[in-house]
Amino acid sequence: LPVLTVLLLIFSCASEKKETKNTVRWICLSKQYNEIISALNLEKNLVAVDLSSVNPRSIQKIPKVGYHRALAIESILAFNPTLVIHDNNIAPETIITQLNTMDVPMITFKSDGKSLNSTYELIREMGEYFHVPVRANNLVKRMKDSLKKAKEEVILSNPKPKVLVLHYGRAKNHYLMITEKSPAAEVVKMAGGQLCIPGEKAMKLVSSELIASYNPEVVLITDFGYDRYKNKKGSVDEIPGLESTAAFKNKRIYRINEYELMYFGTNIGNQVTKVASLIHQTK
Repeated sequence: LPVLTVLLLIFSCASEKKETKNTVRWICLSKQYNEIISALNLEKNLVAVDLSSVNPRSIQKIPKVGYHRALAIESILAFNPTLVIHDNNIAPETIITQLNTMDVPMITFKSDGKSLNSTYELIREMGEYFHVPVRANNLVKRMKDSLKKAKEEVILSNPKPKVLVLHYGRAKNHYLMITEKSPAAEVVKMAGGQLCIPGEKAMKLVSSELIASYNPEVVLITDFGYDRYKNKKGSVDEIPGLESTAAFKNKRIYRINEYELMYFGTNIGNQVTKVASLIHQTK
């Protein structure tokens, strides 16, 4: 029998069992969700996560089902999940159809976590769903306290440095500019910088003309893309337009972990502190 057919038969038999404390098997396909699950002390229920989920470090020890934008149904069913948790940012589109066909339980939370307040609501919503509301409320309080402290410690520059954030999209293998509609723009703002790349969505394709006209003083490149850029020895062909910027000329192009900038994490205070330490450097 084909591998997929065998997996479907195995899952069909296993899925007849009700989830109990001993049979909880979650697969979570969102780095923000996984970070919250870990902070709520529920990580023990995870049997697999997506490749982009790397924070906290303990998450890295959990088996992977693949990149969340290039999933295969066989990889998911192989773990016999009792629940698949995702944020509607998974691909290909057929994955959800296939999981529904197999009656695999799934959950996507109402709060999208794309703003700070929405992230607080997301944590509370997850706390209610997973029956740990007190932990969730305590986590939100810790986040608010850490953010307040971080803002008080940020040494602001005047004028605020212009920041460009670049992210490498592994689904289509290209660099993307992060726009003012993104969580990253808000983190940069809280850290005392400005990110003013226009856009209808959080990301857009790199434009050499826009990069040159924007002329950022600081460029932050998320880890995977930065390592690729450095492996190419800073090739100007890798990111067109970058060589004409003040950031390039003054060697102010920095590496930053994706989880420190691209979404609102459970250590938001540390995120703001880290970004501030980079964008206010003078060397």
